[in-house]
Amino acid sequence: RILSTADASAERCWFFGDQVAGLAWAPDGGRVAVASSFGLEEPSSQLAIFDAASGECQETFSIGNTAAAAVSWGPEGMDIAAADAETIRLFAPGKQAPRDLRSGAGAATGRLRGAGLSTSARLGAALVTALAWSPDGGCVAVGAGGNNACGGVSCFAIASPGLLWECDLWRAVYAIDWSPCGTLLAVATGDPRGDLGSVCVLEAATGGVRQAWQVAAIVRGISWSPDSGQLAVATTHLRSRSGALQIFRLLGPSSAGDAALTSPRMTGAAAETVWPLG
Repeated sequence: RILSTADASAERCWFFGDQVAGLAWAPDGGRVAVASSFGLEEPSSQLAIFDAASGECQETFSIGNTAAAAVSWGPEGMDIAAADAETIRLFAPGKQAPRDLRSGAGAATGRLRGAGLSTSARLGAALVTALAWSPDGGCVAVGAGGNNACGGVSCFAIASPGLLWECDLWRAVYAIDWSPCGTLLAVATGDPRGDLGSVCVLEAATGGVRQAWQVAAIVRGISWSPDSGQLAVATTHLRSRSGALQIFRLLGPSSAGDAALTSPRMTGAAAETVWPLG
């Protein structure tokens, strides 16, 4: 559903699948990519490309044989990364067949297709939960969690598909956002069993943790400010069924960071945050 920013009324609405897991605008604003699950008990996943003006479905692709997880459009608008719980695929609408970055959960295959590299023992069994394309289009960061494995982030090269690094964060990853400057990754994590989460800032080149904040809630959404200096974070507290939006400010490389500003508590669960441009 596309809403008007003037009054939040629905300008266009279309249906695709039984449950939408993610959507992403093309950089030029002309198309919308939607990743959806089909079927509830034994779901499969598909990707659709819609014309934003008319709502016409231009193309559809198969993602995998489990529920859809995430979708991210490449910065040039030529490629799309989409994933179900086990498979990450790269699509080039109207051009070539999709390529796989990861095929099958690591616990089952133990390998990364095209990379010839073993996954780590911990992240290999985890299920895909989030995707983020680097601003220069050279890498895709993948968040994972669940499947009796601790969560974390993997970073894949695109030109010659291969695993660059992995970072174990011990909780399921709910969202990833690449900083506009391209050097940092923000990661939102959570553990529903204890209403605990974290906001982590990773060095994009190595996966090393630069700063981290512990949060007494599940961190559901995360978004950088345009200057890469602050983070908007949406959290959910399951026991109280409430959510909040917090703004985190990055300090020096040696500092642990602090929460610079917290908004009033919101009613209902916070699902995602988007920092407006400008």
